[in-house]
Amino acid sequence: MSNLLLEASDINTLPERLKRLAYRSTELGHVVAKNPCTPPDLLEDLFYHSEDQQLHHNIVSNPNTPVDVLIQLGAEFPRKLIDNPVFPLLLLENPRLFDEMPPDTIMALPYLTF
Repeated sequence: MSNLLLEASDINTLPERLKRLAYRSTELGHVVAKNPCTPPDLLEDLFYHSEDQQLHHNIVSNPNTPVDVLIQLGAEFPRKLIDNPVFPLLLLENPRLFDEMPPDTIMALPYLTF
């Protein structure tokens, strides 16, 4: 299993292989969700097909996660949303991002301490 874990975390692993690894076991899925080279469509697929909290935690931390998935997960993990390295770029790209967030995500943000 350790070789598979290394492969799942390797930024040079091909997207097709990451997909196979992600669905091989829960543990591998968690590692694939952390890999910054995991394709956005795979991260989105993992999000919509699992309610695993650790998996969601890893997905919201990944800079390749699609914006709509990030925003949805922000209600569960507001700190991880804000800390995602792509978040400041999203705000630059769309200054009205907060206005477009779902109420659940907006309601979670005031509880953050900076």
